[in-house]
Amino acid sequence: MFDSSLHIDPRYSRSTGKGFLGRSAHALVFTLIGKTDGGHNIPAVGNFAGAVGSGFVGRAYMPNGWNDTTHAGQRTLITFGGYAADNLFQEFAPEIGRALRRFHVRKLVQLPIWWTR
Repeated sequence: MFDSSLHIDPRYSRSTGKGFLGRSAHALVFTLIGKTDGGHNIPAVGNFAGAVGSGFVGRAYMPNGWNDTTHAGQRTLITFGGYAADNLFQEFAPEIGRALRRFHVRKLVQLPIWWTR
């Protein structure tokens, strides 16, 4: 909702660099920064809203001791970590695929994109 109203493209765009550190940094920064339809950088409001929403929704159903703000903040950070891990996987997916083929793993079963987002 936030991304569409601000014209932010929710898809990950891979780095054009070749180095491991630069590509990793690009993937991690892309967790916090998004690109508009015009190609400009803007804070990834959808990622922030999604992480905070998923972190704080647990306050409604978690038992006492787990439904406080500290645990909600931890769940929010875990969600951000998941976004970062997803970006890193997408960044290095071609290299991961080549490495798996070396070990004769033909094809991994992948969930459809609509299932993961």
